[in-house]
Amino acid sequence: RAARQEKKKKGQKAKTQPPEEIKAPVVGDLYPRWSPDGTRIVFTSDRGRDYYGRHNMDIWMINADGSNLTQLTTNGSEDNYPVWDPSGNYIYFISNRGFEWNIWRLDVANTGGMEQPTTRPQGK
Repeated sequence: RAARQEKKKKGQKAKTQPPEEIKAPVVGDLYPRWSPDGTRIVFTSDRGRDYYGRHNMDIWMINADGSNLTQLTTNGSEDNYPVWDPSGNYIYFISNRGFEWNIWRLDVANTGGMEQPTTRPQGK
């Protein structure tokens, strides 16, 4: 009987598994920068999602003690490399909003407003 079962095993076709869904990898948290007063950290993360539910690189901030995690940007473009200005009132970052890479400034001290203080010369 054992010999018959062994022959059956050898003659069986391998079971195939359905293909796995291919997903974009989650990158995580990148480019952390301490605030000038040492109380907060700003960083880039893909933990949020864009308008279509896809992971997207945005700017986030958290208190040094791990509390008050806040997403600062929510744009379908990539927002990267945040840095603090020396006063701690603004965060500068690069973004490809408008289909072109430029520097953006985010007011974290007062309004939360954002502006593009620089523009790249045409054709450069």
